[in-house]
Order: sequence, then structure tokens, then C-alpha cells
Amino acid sequence: LLFGLPFIAIIVGGSFGLAQITQTRYDHRDLRHRKVAKEEELGMDKNRRKLSLQEEYWRLQAKTEEDWDQVRIQRPPGV
Repeated sequence: LLFGLPFIAIIVGGSFGLAQITQTRYDHRDLRHRKVAKEEELGMDKNRRKLSLQEEYWRLQAKTEEDWDQVRIQRPPGV
């Protein structure tokens, strides 16, 4: 009785404590998943163009950038 009662009390109390902690964890996780992302909020997801690195590479290669001049800037002091 001297060792059994405290042991049973700790087991039962720990069970209730862990249940509360676990419920809080799941509540916070559900709250995080319920938050709407800005893209979904603004409706940007629906008509988004698929991004392909190869297509972007060819698109950038096709641009003609002949209307620029290479200009040397002054060096920062101490360099």
C-alpha cells in the first residue's frame, strides 16, 4: 500500500497530463494547417505557368541584349 498507491497515482496523473499535451499539439498543428497561404488567398494558384529550367534557359538565350554598354564603375575606397 505504501509503494502501490503513489505508483498508481503517478501512472493515472501522467496519463491525463500526456493527453492534455498531445491534444494541445494536435490543436496547434490543425491551426497551422488551417491558415490560408497568400497565394491561395489571392487566387494566384489557378493560372500559374509551370516553370521549367530548360524553357527559361532557352527563353533567356533568345533575348537580344545588344542595346547596352559595358560601363566601368569606380572602385570603392580601400580596395
